[in-house]
Amino acid sequence: MKVENNMFKTILDSSQTGFVVFDEQLNVLYVNPYMESLSHESCPLLTHLWTSQTNFCLDVTCCQCCDEQMCDVLHVLKEVACDKKRRSLNHFLVDTKTSQRRLNGSVQWLDGHVVMELQDITCNHQSSNLIENLLDSIDELLCYKDEQLKYQYINKAYAQFLGKSKEEVLNLTDHELLSPELAMHCINSDLLTLQNGEVITYEEAGDVVYKVRKLKYKKGIFFVGKDVTKEHYYGKLAYVDQLTGVYNRHKFMEDISSIYRLENKNCYLGIIDLDGLRDLNNTYGHHKGDSYLATLGRLLQRIFKEVSYRIGGDEFAILLTEEESKLQNQINQLFDELKQLNLQPQLTISMGVRTFDCSLSYEENYEKTDQLLYRVKQAGKNHVIYDI
Repeated sequence: MKVENNMFKTILDSSQTGFVVFDEQLNVLYVNPYMESLSHESCPLLTHLWTSQTNFCLDVTCCQCCDEQMCDVLHVLKEVACDKKRRSLNHFLVDTKTSQRRLNGSVQWLDGHVVMELQDITCNHQSSNLIENLLDSIDELLCYKDEQLKYQYINKAYAQFLGKSKEEVLNLTDHELLSPELAMHCINSDLLTLQNGEVITYEEAGDVVYKVRKLKYKKGIFFVGKDVTKEHYYGKLAYVDQLTGVYNRHKFMEDISSIYRLENKNCYLGIIDLDGLRDLNNTYGHHKGDSYLATLGRLLQRIFKEVSYRIGGDEFAILLTEEESKLQNQINQLFDELKQLNLQPQLTISMGVRTFDCSLSYEENYEKTDQLLYRVKQAGKNHVIYDI
């Protein structure tokens, strides 16, 4: 090809991208130096296509070149020459005398010519492989979802967590991979991340606790899940009363602070006393009193889950955000199960429950609830008084 504009020829000749220009009959008109260097190194694949300034033989057959990729290139050239539509040449390999090259490029119709452009992406691919291998070697769960919340990347640990291969997960959504309930939870968290830019939560999967961090990246979401089961366990120990298994006073006061911070208007405070603990200790010994405290702790933990606390020697508390009817059902269940315990003497409790008022101080809320508890004790113990 006679390049009439010397400036353009200089640009093409100095480019580190390979260019070949064909006429409509696919005769070679121009090969830039970088493409020639690829040709000389990568015999026999590229040299089947051209020799500089020499006509390209359209009739070269697959059996002559003995290379499936060569056949693919020939077909792409013919198709573009025929329909004038651009096509990609993605990630094909050529063997050189010293190594293997990975090429990427395109073929397009431009001003009456077929133009092939090829880039050597070997180094990029090797770097990408190195990074991918490094990401596959770590224990954290990693993934990236696009703006449609479809998985575009996951590492080996995340694939194992899902019980899938990495390839099986790509372009799928959580709806296609997880249970409906878990998928909805994840998607809601993703939408919150897209809205706020970042979300950090703790999620339980069986016996494993993950610290999950989601970051908005470009238009999608980058996810990191770290196993923090041990840290969670030891951290939880600092908040748990060792005798009863419920949370301790320190955790109780933290949760009280959260109620004020969130201005929770639908919270109830319950104060519970184990009746006659001093008499139990004096008559049967402290081991008896301890066993009754532990029994009550187990019941509170099972019925009220993560909102029961031991805040003093014989004093427990609950913080509930349930509807009033559900709250009363849970408390009735507690008294019913206490009655069914085969203990001598019987384990009984006194209890006061009141709506937590964020306009009052904690001390005022506690005092008003404790007054209900005092009325129960004055009336003979073993029941509950509400002010809700």
